[in-house]
Amino acid sequence: MQTDIPDKLVAQPPHVLRHYDELPGPRGIPLLGNALQIEAPRFHQQLEQWCGEYGPLFKLQIGNRKMLVVGDHQVVASLLRDRPDGLRRTTRFKAICIEMGLPLGVFAANGDTWRRQRRMVMAGFDPGHVKRYFPALQAVSQRLVGRWQRAAQQGLAFGARVNTLESDDDVIQQHLDKIFPALNKRILSPVPIWRFMRSAADRQLERSIAEVNSAVAGFLAQARRRMQADSLLREHPRNLGCWPGWWSGANATDGAITTRWPSTASGQSGWRLDR
Repeated sequence: MQTDIPDKLVAQPPHVLRHYDELPGPRGIPLLGNALQIEAPRFHQQLEQWCGEYGPLFKLQIGNRKMLVVGDHQVVASLLRDRPDGLRRTTRFKAICIEMGLPLGVFAANGDTWRRQRRMVMAGFDPGHVKRYFPALQAVSQRLVGRWQRAAQQGLAFGARVNTLESDDDVIQQHLDKIFPALNKRILSPVPIWRFMRSAADRQLERSIAEVNSAVAGFLAQARRRMQADSLLREHPRNLGCWPGWWSGANATDGAITTRWPSTASGQSGWRLDR
């Protein structure tokens, strides 16, 4: 008599542990590794291409920094659940942010700082709060859709309507277009040339960071004034800037914002784990 054996009773192949050096990956060169192969503006596309060639787990090396690239969404989800104790952001990310004068947000934080900031940010996104400022989020989303549609053919920040989506002439957008690529480039650079020789682009980057920090300080000041004028905003915020959690520890010193300004490295797919 033949019986069906439940899948859970069928012996599963054992997991094979591999050493980092045994992982596949694009071939590099001595000393520099894969540094010369990386094209910062399209690094996310390169990672996707390499993932197709080498599988969901492969290695990269930039100088003496070894990286593990994870392209499996289930593994990525598992890693994220292991923050901040099992998985930590690379200390290079934090160091570059500080060096550039960028405020450290939840994306760059580790340890207890990450726990505090994540609780604050996630509370601001609970359904009750989001429902109140949903019309503003919807307006921003519609502008984003419009930009994508125009691109196929050829902001909201702390309660202030900053249109960084509809026009490439927007001042804030111009500054952000310099900051994020520079942040990504410096994180990936094997040699910190900017520390020894400042170029015209480096000086422009400093001006852009100062302008954006000043703009964020203005958004915070506007939100404070609105909350002082209308005490109900603390209980019923219309946007993230009026949510009380933003002000726990928020500070502005010498024009530099030391609160949770969102930051990102590159928008690339997958995660890099520096060793």
